[in-house]
Amino acid sequence: EPLITLNKVNKTYNKYSKLKKHVLHDISLEINIFQKDVAEKMGTTQQVVSKIENGNPPIRTFYAYCRAIGVI
Repeated sequence: EPLITLNKVNKTYNKYSKLKKHVLHDISLEINIFQKDVAEKMGTTQQVVSKIENGNPPIRTFYAYCRAIGVI
């Protein structure tokens, strides 16, 4: 079962978009998963994951990240 509901992910995304916070990084730290692990699950590089965490990714990328860390 996901740790966070899709509704919470949507709320987090909306907050993230508005406040430009590093919500994705904060979530990954909370559940103790590293960028290299997220990158492997997403089929990308750690550098791309870092850019996702520090930027304002499109909702599709946000969801892909959340799936990779197991919150949805």
